[in-house]
Amino acid sequence: MPDKAEGIFIGGNGFRVAAAIDALETALGRPVLTANQVLLWDILAQTHTPCELKSHGRLFAHRPSAAQRDRSGLR
Repeated sequence: MPDKAEGIFIGGNGFRVAAAIDALETALGRPVLTANQVLLWDILAQTHTPCELKSHGRLFAHRPSAAQRDRSGLR
């Protein structure tokens, strides 16, 4: 992995990697994103559903602002 990489993306739809996201982020010092994780995050953001997920990565600590939702097409 290049030093300049800002994060890691793991493609595919396997749910098994979900349990490893926190450990990978800790070991690599970078955010780790998976296809299903990003899909769930986006659905929660679009529906304005409050959700507190722990141990599924840094992504869930971030909620898009109204301005970010408007720019990205999220409603």
